[in-house]
Formats: sequence, C-alpha cells, structure tokens
Amino acid sequence: MTRRARHTTTRALAAFVLPLAVAVAGCGAEGAGGAAAAGGAGGTDATVRDSAGIRIVENRDSAWTEATRWRLAESPDFVIGSFDGSAPGTDFGDVVQARAMGDRVVVTDMTSPGFRVFDETGTFVEQLGRRGEGPTEIQYAIEWDVLGTDTIVVWALSKTVVFDAASGEASSYAPGAPPVEADTFEGLGADFQWMVRGWFRDGSYVMMNNPDPRGDEPGLATQYLLAERMRPEGEHVGSLGAWAMQRYFTTPDGELMAPTFPTVGHVATSGMHLWHAFADSAFEVRRIDARSGAVDRLVRLSTPPTEVDDAMVVRMREFEDRQIERVMEQMGDQMPAEMLAEMQRGMEEMRAQQPDARYAPLVVGLRPLPSGHLLVDLPDWEWRFQPTQLMIGEIPADMRATFAVIDPDGRWLGTLEAPYGLAVTDVTDDYVVGYRKDEFDVPYVERWRIVRP
Repeated sequence: MTRRARHTTTRALAAFVLPLAVAVAGCGAEGAGGAAAAGGAGGTDATVRDSAGIRIVENRDSAWTEATRWRLAESPDFVIGSFDGSAPGTDFGDVVQARAMGDRVVVTDMTSPGFRVFDETGTFVEQLGRRGEGPTEIQYAIEWDVLGTDTIVVWALSKTVVFDAASGEASSYAPGAPPVEADTFEGLGADFQWMVRGWFRDGSYVMMNNPDPRGDEPGLATQYLLAERMRPEGEHVGSLGAWAMQRYFTTPDGELMAPTFPTVGHVATSGMHLWHAFADSAFEVRRIDARSGAVDRLVRLSTPPTEVDDAMVVRMREFEDRQIERVMEQMGDQMPAEMLAEMQRGMEEMRAQQPDARYAPLVVGLRPLPSGHLLVDLPDWEWRFQPTQLMIGEIPADMRATFAVIDPDGRWLGTLEAPYGLAVTDVTDDYVVGYRKDEFDVPYVERWRIVRP
C-alpha cells in the first residue's frame, strides 16, 4: 500500500472525527452583461447581473419585515415518541433522522434500517424495509431522501433501494461507477470510491468520487470531488462539474489533518438542480442545472467574514470533547481502554500541529425546497453546536438552528428560526421536522408548520 493509500493512524482517525464534531435564481432589468439594483418587499437591497450565462445576485440587505417574515406555529402539530418505546413505531435509537413525506413523516435511526411512516396526525402506519441482504433489504442506509409524496430512495453502498409508499412495493438497482477517470483512496479500513450524494426529480442521481485529500507537499490543500449524473439503469448522463468539498492540512510526515475550523463543502439536490457552497470568509451559493451541467445562478450575501479568536477556539475544543465523549459512551465496552487512550493521545498530537483558521465558515448546510426557495444553515456564532453535523449529540436547550431564506429569484428574504433545542433533520415548503431529547436521553420527533403571512 502506498503512502497515499495508507490512512489508519489514530491521528488520521481524529482528523475524520473532527469534521463530524464541527461539521438561485436571479432576474434583472437589464440584459446579458448588465446590472440592476433591485428593491423588493421590505426594502431588499440586491444587485442582479448576468455574466457568461450565469445570473449573479448580490444581496446587501434582507427583504422581510416583522409583518412579512416566515415563522413557525406556536406549537408542534404533533410529537412522536414514548419513554419506553411502547407507542407503536417509537422504539427509536439514539440518533434519529426524520423527514416529511407530504403531510406524513418518515423516521429512521442508526440502529434500524427500516423506515417508519407516520400519518398526518403522527400515528404509526407502517414500516418500509428491513435488515438483510436481499435485493430490497438494507444493512446500512448511508444516504436517503424522499422524492415527491410517496417515494423513498436509499443508498446502501452496493445498491439503491426504492420504496413506493403508495403501493407498498420495493425495488433496487446497483448504482455502479460512472465511466470517467477519477482518483479514490482507501481509509479507515474502507475503500472510499464513488458515493451517491442526492437524487433528482426524474430519479437520476449524483455520484461523487473521494480522492485522497492529502497533498503531495506539506501544507493546506483543497479536496475537489467530481459530480456525475447517473440513471438507475446505469446510464451515465454527464458531468456536473468538480466542486471543493474539504480543506485539509498535510504535515511534513504525510499525516492528514483538518484545520481548527474546517471549511466543508455542501451539496444538495432539488428538482433538476444541484446546489453547492464552500464558504469560509464569504457567503456564496451556486446552482447547477442537472440537464446541462452548467452553473446558471450564483447567490451572495454581503456578510462580513467572522475572524476566529481564542475564545472561539476554546468553545470549539469543548464541543469536540463533548462529542467524542458521547461516541465513547455509545460504544461502551466495545472500545477498549487502551484504544480510547490512544485516540485521546492522537487527538492531542493533532491539535498541537493543527493550523489555526483565520475565518470561521459562514455556511454549514443547504436545504433547497420544491418551491425554489433555498434555506441556508447558519452556524451557531458561539460555536457550541453545528446544526447540520448531528451524527452524534443534540442541540443545547438554550440554542436553536437558524436558516437564511433565499427566494426563487435569489433574493435574501431574512432568517427562519427553529424552536430552541430542536435538532432539525428536514425542512419542506410547509414543515420543519426534527427531534429533541428529554432528560432521560429519549428522542421525540416533532413536526412544526411554517406560517407564511
């Protein structure tokens, strides 16, 4: 195995744990090459221009007023859960994922590959899928999504399983690798090659490769991933570009590390578009047309960069330590004491060599909606949690996730705030869905209606 394929040291493991811990349309009054200042409802301040076929929207102020802004209902529509799992379908594991499927809610977790469907009142209806190795059975749901109001698609490494909730039927297909030349690497005991990263309205999907992020020379390097569009029958439709997805630091001895405040790329799909953001000192989101593979819109917010100070680093370290402690608690006896001690030593060694980031990221997630609106996850500026990196842990009871709302024309409307303590796992045009845990660490799924004046 070459140096570029070797990736099993404890410091390398810590480098992957850390990112988990932190982890549009435009229209103007002028034609191509022109620019127009736009004033909308509530006095929005934006400039729209065309450049090489890309509509660029520069936002300097939000449009909403107190009377026009979106908000959530005063209480959730329903709460799904029970202390002992006695309510049908509510024996959830520790880490819950819930998404809206029309007016229904679908729930899964890290311990069960099944997808539990609850109706518009929060009552359990059925479970789709089960653990196994059959054509429509699942061992691990790596990536999944809801298409329309009846279809659930699940990528389970060697296959993609499609559940039709209306008919109860299931089918599967092998994703296969796109017929393009691309680098991949082995790491943490696995071969990271092509990954499914989202589905489009017509059932086609995005696959992205995972090249070795370490640079040939010591120092900071940015990892770019190819995005390729595929159809279920294995047809390669075309390229969707190469996009920045992570910034890493390679030490003189070839070890891989993440900076103190990692800059992580985000991708999301909706309709026939792929969205991408890689924002640290600037707030910038681009939209790629899945049919042409070209960037057609670029949205920017005139948000000043957030310079990292010592207090932010301290809070980030505290957050990382809490998250790692939770992993250790969940693994229990499966993690020998000597392995835990080695991981902790590796973490301290890595921290001693980590380069300090000058800026903190301004974008930590993308949530495009069917209506054409885009919700952008904003960081917690006290750095006590990251709203979209919820593989482990939960949001503190006195904190809440916040989203910048961009309309279909690329204008910044304002911010939408989630309830305190709610770990948001899905947002649609009508609902915010998430979960929170009680004092006994029991998760409860909630659905909140979005109120639009």
